[in-house]
Amino acid sequence: MILGDGGMHWPHPGQTSSGNSGSTPPPSPPRLPAGFLGRYINMPDVNGFGFAATADLAPPFPDLAARGVVLRPLGLDDEEAWESLVASERDRLPSLGIEVAETYDEVLADHGTYAAMDFAYCNGVFLDDQLVGEAALHDIQRNNLQGALFTMWLAHSASGQGLDQVCYLLTLLFAFDHLELHRVDALVPADANGGVSAIEELGIGHRGVERGAVRVHGEWVDHVRYTVMAEDFAERRAGWTADWLS
Repeated sequence: MILGDGGMHWPHPGQTSSGNSGSTPPPSPPRLPAGFLGRYINMPDVNGFGFAATADLAPPFPDLAARGVVLRPLGLDDEEAWESLVASERDRLPSLGIEVAETYDEVLADHGTYAAMDFAYCNGVFLDDQLVGEAALHDIQRNNLQGALFTMWLAHSASGQGLDQVCYLLTLLFAFDHLELHRVDALVPADANGGVSAIEELGIGHRGVERGAVRVHGEWVDHVRYTVMAEDFAERRAGWTADWLS
């Protein structure tokens, strides 16, 4: 399983340095299609941002899908499935470094707030229409960096079916095609042999081990970092699509 430093619930983001100096304005984020945020904001009022799920917020692009797997934002109709999934995995999730939100309303509010701030975008992972996990891009950095961190968790019952690679590649499509990012990083626990082999099956070499990168169960755990840049993805897109997404 490919994992990062969280998955379902993140602290509210602080300000991030843009790396710019002087009077030159920093580059702006890409101009997203009309209705883009409507897919991620499903609450009548998200933490005071005032966004509403209305008819004019129609999906601007198809669901990310391949081989029976669909990645899409969680919506109001997914509450029962989410609660069932979390209940079945609750004892296991802390060992993966994942903090679970207390309520489904909190999940939607968090996801909507982070999307509105262009800080994170979280998709539910659906296998044959059943919710089996989440895949996210978060800690999004704009201006001179244009990067993000990929995280994912899957139900134990869905592990070992090749979903890791499909979810990872679909998320890269989202990152480079829709968010116009330059690089996406992923962190995998250094002792998670299954996760390392899953991502390395795509032919992606690691960038080294980061000591104490993520806190799990109160302990700082070493993680392996993987990085894919936009030019890497463009070069290998056709092969990855043929091997994993067709």
